Amino acid sequence: MNPKSLIAVVGMTAGVAAAQPFEGYGCMRFEVAASQQGPWSSHLEVTPGTHVYMRQRAGWVSPAPVFGWSSATLEEIRFVGANASDTFGVSERLQSSVANRMNQDISPASGFNLWKRQGMPQFWDTYMIVGGVKLDNSFNPDTTGRIVTGQSTFAIGVIWQGFDPTNGVTAILYRFIAGSVGGDSRTIRITGDWFRSTWPSPPLGNQFVVYVNEAGTVTRFTTDAILEEATVTIVPAPAGVAVLLGLPAFRPRRGSRLRT
Repeated sequence: MNPKSLIAVVGMTAGVAAAQPFEGYGCMRFEVAASQQGPWSSHLEVTPGTHVYMRQRAGWVSPAPVFGWSSATLEEIRFVGANASDTFGVSERLQSSVANRMNQDISPASGFNLWKRQGMPQFWDTYMIVGGVKLDNSFNPDTTGRIVTGQSTFAIGVIWQGFDPTNGVTAILYRFIAGSVGGDSRTIRITGDWFRSTWPSPPLGNQFVVYVNEAGTVTRFTTDAILEEATVTIVPAPAGVAVLLGLPAFRPRRGSRLRT
């Protein structure tokens, strides 16, 4: 049994009113892309050296009048199949200003590779594990530390936290660099485990919480939240690709024409 599951955690909006569970279920979906602008999908094929963007989206399926997503808690995020040739790690802006909290740029030029939506500050890092790499809380990553994302409504928080009522709001943006193939191909599976608790009301279930109203009343769904994985397959670079070999980009010879 995962030792984390033995230790209780206080929800990020603990103490606020709780409503009866809504019909439906929540979903945390992992998506990947070769650019922060997308296109995003559940699978991506890349060559070594590619910057891979991952995002986690929070949404729900319910006929009930959900005001917006509140929070979700995972034990960790795992990159199964990753190895030492891949470049992970964490570099993020200090959440010390409105501009920093709202700035989601994690491109190589930005110098950062992580952005997360949080109503309470946490520091995360990456760790090598058996069979891959995990993204986890820097504090007690193997026990009480967890991946908590969420947002406060304007009524119980402050406007610059950037509350988003969208069904399908981005909770995490992360970037890593694909390493060597080590064969015909290598696949990295992005997944995780739910933290299970009875908050904000029984029964025991996956920790996915939504708001009922702007005042901050929270609830869960009658059906357990689901987690949708994503995969990244690393394949050898095609022979003769100049950019990957560090050579100048192809230019036609003087007097020649490109065929169209």
